[in-house]
Amino acid sequence: DYAPNLRILGKLSGHFPRVAEYTPKIVVKALATITGVQLPLDFEKIERRAKQVLNRLPKRPPVLCPACPHRATGYSVRRATAGRSTIYVGDIGCYALLFQKPFEIEHITHAMGSSLGFANGFSITTEQPIVALIGDSTFFHAGIPALINAVHNKHAFVAVILDNRITAMTGHQSHPGVPVDAMGEEAPMIDIGELVRSIGVKFVREIDPYNFKEMENAIREALNVEGPSVIIAKRECALLTVRKKRRKGEKIIPYRVNPEKCTHCLVCINTYACPAFVDTGEKMMIDPSVCFGCGSCVSICPYGAIEPSEGAKPWFEGGE
Repeated sequence: DYAPNLRILGKLSGHFPRVAEYTPKIVVKALATITGVQLPLDFEKIERRAKQVLNRLPKRPPVLCPACPHRATGYSVRRATAGRSTIYVGDIGCYALLFQKPFEIEHITHAMGSSLGFANGFSITTEQPIVALIGDSTFFHAGIPALINAVHNKHAFVAVILDNRITAMTGHQSHPGVPVDAMGEEAPMIDIGELVRSIGVKFVREIDPYNFKEMENAIREALNVEGPSVIIAKRECALLTVRKKRRKGEKIIPYRVNPEKCTHCLVCINTYACPAFVDTGEKMMIDPSVCFGCGSCVSICPYGAIEPSEGAKPWFEGGE
């Protein structure tokens, strides 16, 4: 109203695309066109040179950290749903990497907090089992309303809340599920288990994801529940655990592969895919500079070839 004749340049004028992310090239070219100046950089030349370099480099896809509890959750979800035409709905967080092999348990990842909303819709339109993954901070941010909707409308799906006790993907910020606020001050902690029970979810399990047997059994049981069910995979981010150990002066002692027992079956790398695993072509080994010494991989090997180095202690006792 103040300046009705003012021309706004942007998406509607065609200077910027209406979808996808903006790159330096898009922004610089748009500004050069708007201001009528020559491009300060030869982007085509830069892209040609970059392509030559990239073609010579090995591929390095992003991976979950060593000892990441999300890897353990992904492993159990995959095993528990094997042989079923499960719809896997993902969300925004480190666990989005579970769309990759060997897990492949994220058919859809759309927007922060959308997994439970999608799961509601799928439960209406299909009889297929549905597993929706959502992180602890994402659940607090935008997942609660969709879970309330599922309870009210009796929508059947399994919500796996990956509670690693922090907002890990963006730099370890706090969230309402931890006892400190964004400034590091003490704050009331909202218990996720109590919260989901309070809104009417009947089937709720809180499990350490390193406990493979209990996690798999809980997922199988939850898939047969009428209405929504919630499994809280609760173990802190591995980087938090390592930080605490180092601050206490504890040494990080890696695990090792016993070459006498290793048959090079590749079960470890093809089902668990920890970045510490190294395939030598004849035997598997564990890179001691990468391994955090969690010991979660021990039970993965069918031949018992993964062993603790001297002094190594598993982070979880009693799992299978």
